[in-house]
Amino acid sequence: MTLHSEHDLTAHPTPNAPVTVRHGNAFDLLRELPDASVDAVVTDPPYGIATPPGLKALHGRQVTCRTCGDTTAPTWVLCQTCLDIQRDVLLTEPSMLGHVAPNAHTTGTHTRGLADCDPGLLQRWAELLGTQLLRVLKPGGHALLFGAPKTSHRVTTGLENAGFDVRDQITWIHQGAGARSTGILAVQSELIAVVRRPMIGTRAMNHDLFGTGVLNTAGAASLAELPTTPTNVVAGEPGPDVFARAQQMLHDTVAFPPAVVCKKATKGERTFTSGTHPTVKPLALMRYLVELATPPGGTVLDPFAGSGTTVEAAIVQGRPVIAFEADSAYLPLITERITRTAAA
Repeated sequence: MTLHSEHDLTAHPTPNAPVTVRHGNAFDLLRELPDASVDAVVTDPPYGIATPPGLKALHGRQVTCRTCGDTTAPTWVLCQTCLDIQRDVLLTEPSMLGHVAPNAHTTGTHTRGLADCDPGLLQRWAELLGTQLLRVLKPGGHALLFGAPKTSHRVTTGLENAGFDVRDQITWIHQGAGARSTGILAVQSELIAVVRRPMIGTRAMNHDLFGTGVLNTAGAASLAELPTTPTNVVAGEPGPDVFARAQQMLHDTVAFPPAVVCKKATKGERTFTSGTHPTVKPLALMRYLVELATPPGGTVLDPFAGSGTTVEAAIVQGRPVIAFEADSAYLPLITERITRTAAA
């Protein structure tokens, strides 16, 4: 495998498929990828709903614009004038979704994160991201992006504005989720946008040219259906032989499950010797999505690798994978996954 960062990192090679992990800003690293060089994108981007660090200390106080020094109308640690001028540049910073949102001092939202306080900026961020994803995907290539229930529509609209065709949406239902001890209902689901780069010619022509344009619905039949589950919902853990028979590429008008019932990542999946990550996704779910979106032998891209669940899923499924991660603290977690999977 290859690991690139400011300092040299090494990890064990994987027997199944090439693995490339790079440390840096996703927007910068995406610009370095050639046009039409990946077959699919499967990623869990930042949701922008966390409380920005230091916000409580700033609440109700005047803030100096970090660019021009203006102390009037504090907004996103920038005055509105500077924000308007620098918006698209600032939105591609790795810490964009951790900045104080424009109206964080006046809005009574729960978290005061960017998605809560200015969803229009989140949508524009998704459009800028989508522009790069559209370029690096082969024609007909699918992108699957996670989103929070209350803001995923903004991400999908941003991707559509960038030029993607919106194909569908998968709902990940958290198996076993329910009310907290306080009586407040926990988040029951997360949404996954299914978008596709426009094809060239007919579906058959595009598939002949690039091997993309259809979903691997046979291969993605990866979660054992429960007797009490509706026919359009897949639930449970992967069956023992499902992935072995996942070879045939099917016409994407054949329905794939619009809802998947799957437990959140187990304690074992969230346990690393080298650190922690706040939003680890379950491996079973990521294997399903990688298999669904990526043609056999195709390369899958994850520009927001986090703890590396997509990387591990791609290795298990035998897909070459390219992953980016901006936070150096998570690189050892990815390396640990790769080493563990290669030794299995």
